[in-house]
Amino acid sequence: MQTVKDALAGVSITGELEPAHALLNRACFIYEQNSLKYLEPCTGVSRSVEVQGTAKTKEISLEKGPLL
Repeated sequence: MQTVKDALAGVSITGELEPAHALLNRACFIYEQNSLKYLEPCTGVSRSVEVQGTAKTKEISLEKGPLL
């Protein structure tokens, strides 16, 4: 993470902007394999969400009932 912060000087990578360790691990693996792979947007959670253990769901909830 420190290498990323050093490479992106001037960009604040703290709090909600700090990526989860799982995301960093996947990105490093892709880099080391020298391959191009798709990372789903749902994998891009912050470190704070990862620490809390709360997973974002892929479901849509509607406030005023179902769509017809």
